[in-house]
Amino acid sequence: MKNNGTKVCMLSCTHGVEDDRIYWKECLSLIENGYTVSHIAAGKSNTEYTSQHGIFCREIKRESKGLLAAIKFYKKMLEAAANEKAAVYHIHDWQLNIIGKKLTALPWKPKIVYDAHESTGLLLQQDISDTNPAYFKKFIKKQKAIRAANWEKTIAATYNAIITAEEYVLSTFKNNPTQLKAVIHNYSFFHNETPLNFTAKKYDVIYAGLLAKNRGISQLVDAAHLLKTENTAISILLIGSFCDDHYKKEITTKVHKAGLENNVTIHSVVPYQEIKTYLSASKIGICAWQLTSKNKYAIPIKIFEYMAMGLPVILSAGCVAANYITESNSGILVNPQDPGEIAAAIKNILNNQDLYQSYSRNGHIAVNEKYNWSSESKKLIELYTLLLK
Repeated sequence: MKNNGTKVCMLSCTHGVEDDRIYWKECLSLIENGYTVSHIAAGKSNTEYTSQHGIFCREIKRESKGLLAAIKFYKKMLEAAANEKAAVYHIHDWQLNIIGKKLTALPWKPKIVYDAHESTGLLLQQDISDTNPAYFKKFIKKQKAIRAANWEKTIAATYNAIITAEEYVLSTFKNNPTQLKAVIHNYSFFHNETPLNFTAKKYDVIYAGLLAKNRGISQLVDAAHLLKTENTAISILLIGSFCDDHYKKEITTKVHKAGLENNVTIHSVVPYQEIKTYLSASKIGICAWQLTSKNKYAIPIKIFEYMAMGLPVILSAGCVAANYITESNSGILVNPQDPGEIAAAIKNILNNQDLYQSYSRNGHIAVNEKYNWSSESKKLIELYTLLLK
């Protein structure tokens, strides 16, 4: 039975107002089940609108960096949230725990749901590794990361419910028997799609996501260079934003020195609903993330989107997500540090049409039958139903 309009307010400060998991999955699922939904998020400007799906969206601009700006920003987030007078506040970023207790103290006693997309501790440690600061700064940042993760767990233990996208992340939270808990995987919103014919595809390999050192971008470019030296023409499409200007320069320089300007296309971030166009135009989806502490446990949404669109997947061996590729027989696992192994996997899939079609078909079926948001959305609605009893 559908809900009768109970108001839910999503809150985020590092995800966009139309983020794939928050807006396209969770907000839409709640709307479809009779809830009234709003999403307040950090943005580039102070704007508000009601989306085509009936979701009230408000962006709050963080004016500048520094402590005073941060205090002002979180005060605005709290005021905007309180003005919604929601029955449930659904928090999506660890930084927003700073207003969590104040939300619980609102006069109408709203329920609080904490949604941990990934491990905060491992995420902050990953940022340190990527930027590689000087020794003293690294020590200070590591201490801050530890304190932030512990603070998150302490605050989250006071909430009514915890949702995570991965089993490992849920296991890191404190045990509270009175609290609702659920793992709601970030499976593909895309399914029942019809993959394009192999010959109609423009790009051989696509990577869509953050362009960072730990994401295997450098190794992919090296693999493209190896294939080119073997007289194997290859086209690679990278879609995403670089983690910083330094790494952007490093990759563009590597592409230039290898003479791969005509082989590697770098495209800026595209809206979530448009990514299907680029996936459809690609033959293979790659996610050769380096096996950092964070990446070993991460389950990247992109592998399910690749599978949904019929793309065979090349994924790092040794990560938790590798089980999905093995179980569905939808791609090849590689050593993400070895460009030669990555190049061999690309060549193997492209040159063997029977293998290509098998991986493509198996992945597509697996998403349609199992790894899709339709199945996960039921868990979300079940949790909300219990929460509001």
